[in-house]
Amino acid sequence: MITAQQVIKSLRQSMFKNLQYVPLSYYDQKQSGQIISRITNDAETLSEFLTFQLPQVAAGVIGIIASIIIMVYLDPVLTAYAIIVIPFLLAVIAIMSGKIRYNYHEVRRKIAALTGGVSESINGINAVKSNGAEDVFERQFESLNRNKF
Repeated sequence: MITAQQVIKSLRQSMFKNLQYVPLSYYDQKQSGQIISRITNDAETLSEFLTFQLPQVAAGVIGIIASIIIMVYLDPVLTAYAIIVIPFLLAVIAIMSGKIRYNYHEVRRKIAALTGGVSESINGINAVKSNGAEDVFERQFESLNRNKF
């Protein structure tokens, strides 16, 4: 049986392998921190979903199905009245999920940009320290952090 961690390990290996073959223009368009963030943070988010949230969703679905079966057994008419609201709930969920998905992607982009800024600063720490520019980079990070969140 494949575990969530094995899936994530395989995904990270695949992402890293693919990064070896993308055109150089890709690296010109992205900060190294953004790429690192995609490999680590996004993979970790998927890992949390597979490990914790997916089992909870499955248990919830099974619980709902079992509840409906019991309700039908006890009182089919009352069950029909209770189930009538489900399409309306699904419509609300569909509307909200689009907004939630958009906000989720925005947060992921902001985290990637923040990680990119930190990575660039750390990668160039020798130049920063040798030029006495610590305060400049601290202000840049503070601004990036404030603007992103």
